Amino acid sequence: MRWIVILAAISFAAPATAAPVYLRCKIDGANSDFTITLDEERGTAVTLGRPVPATFAMDEVSFEENVAGVVRIRDRINRKTLDMTTVAQVKGKEEGEPRHGRCEVVKATENKF
Repeated sequence: MRWIVILAAISFAAPATAAPVYLRCKIDGANSDFTITLDEERGTAVTLGRPVPATFAMDEVSFEENVAGVVRIRDRINRKTLDMTTVAQVKGKEEGEPRHGRCEVVKATENKF
């Protein structure tokens, strides 16, 4: 009987869900910062107002944005240091050297409605 109770408890246990992580990032030499929302459960990163597929590895999150079908931006964020690297391609050709920056975790604000 005890085994039935244990098995029932295991089978009805809800999986832990991770809340989205909100980051404020700034590329070295840039005048302004920007936000990124990482949702590991959904496998997405939200930048430029829309979600894109993201890969969540043990030490790094990577994702790629396609802007107007012309510019492709590949981003990588180190999960331990929050260092960021971004590479832009225009029509398939890399534009300059990879750019580096840093992110910080920001607390989600409480919505009023």
